Amino acid sequence: MALAAVLLVAAACSSTEGAGSETAVGDVCGYLAGSSAGLDSRGDIAYGSDASGGLHLWIMRADHSHHAPLVLGAGAQIFPDWSPDGTSLTYTGAVKPNLGAAPSDICRISLEDGEVTNLTNTEGTNELTPTWSPDGRHIAYTSGTTDSSTIFIMDADGTDARPILDTAGDYAWPSWSPDGRQIVFSGSAADGGPSRIWVVDVAGGEPRALTTQESYGAEEPSWSPNGQLIAYVSDQNGNPDSDHPPDWNTDIYVMNADGSDPRQVTSLPGNEHWPPVWSPDSSRLLYTADGLDQRPALYVVPLNGPSALPANGVNITDTACNEATAAWRAP
Repeated sequence: MALAAVLLVAAACSSTEGAGSETAVGDVCGYLAGSSAGLDSRGDIAYGSDASGGLHLWIMRADHSHHAPLVLGAGAQIFPDWSPDGTSLTYTGAVKPNLGAAPSDICRISLEDGEVTNLTNTEGTNELTPTWSPDGRHIAYTSGTTDSSTIFIMDADGTDARPILDTAGDYAWPSWSPDGRQIVFSGSAADGGPSRIWVVDVAGGEPRALTTQESYGAEEPSWSPNGQLIAYVSDQNGNPDSDHPPDWNTDIYVMNADGSDPRQVTSLPGNEHWPPVWSPDSSRLLYTADGLDQRPALYVVPLNGPSALPANGVNITDTACNEATAAWRAP
């Protein structure tokens, strides 16, 4: 799936329960919802939802209870990632719910005092999918246009933004290795072809492909906290050329961190995607499943029973709303 078609959520929900008062809504980054200020628990899951009438960030406990708005505002706020110390959240802020077509920026919000910072604040460029380095000093993200994109790194305060790839192509979806020395990402080289999973040293060098050049694509990688596995999305069981999105039939896979032993994890009809997110103990994966009705919901699948995989997973939101993309805070 092209990054330009990243997310367009139908207006399925109109509830504003717990929405808080609107302050500083002029910026695409939004504001901390009043009901969420002062959160101090760990293991929480931040996720995107249209339960507040637009596409914004919500939060729930690790046991899937106590859903509440977290970041509200104008436009859309989506693709969250917790800082390593759990006190801040980075995310994508956009003018419109269709993130691929609207200018978007990388935002950071403090859950301690509600301070919001637009870290990129650019015009004519889409910046998406931020991810914190394990030491909390840097943020990697996708930057580009509707035609092409690449991987950038910046300091945690938004300064010193620079691309990390010297290779021509179209790349997105960065994820750090737990030791902070490498970044895994996906995309296609300049010669085209289906998307592959790549890894590059943060210190520099040529990217190395972890998946082979097949007729199907592999994208949206996520490195496990224990460093042993990389989860990713593949359409090898579907038809990526179809005009009907459920026919793409993307599933979640995992492979060893060196690219060996790929195996399928999920098997629902339709698409499972929007990068798979690891539980802090690396035992479960949290992901978005669209289903045949293209209504995104959050699912969790355990990995501790390999003989039972692929599996359907468990729907942890189970509402009439659209819920998509998530981040799991370390306990």
